[in-house]
Amino acid sequence: MSWEPNPLKVVVMSMMTNIQTVTKKILQPVALAIAMLFFTPVIGLLSAALKAPVSVELTSNETVVYKTTQSSVSFKG
Repeated sequence: MSWEPNPLKVVVMSMMTNIQTVTKKILQPVALAIAMLFFTPVIGLLSAALKAPVSVELTSNETVVYKTTQSSVSFKG
C-alpha cells in the first residue's frame, strides 16, 4: 500500500504558504510606516529641545541683544 498525498490538501497548504508570504511582505512596510509616523515628530521635538538656546533673564536696565544665525533682536528693559 503506497501513500499518496491528498491533492486538495497540497493545494490548501500551498495557498496558506503564499498567503503568509504576501502578508509578511505587506505588514512589514505598513508597520515601518506607522513607526515612522509616530517617531518622526517625537525625534523632531527632542532634537529641537536639545538645540534650543538657553533663555536669558536680566533684572537691570541694560539693552540685551540676542543674535541667531538668521536675525538679531534687541530688548530694552
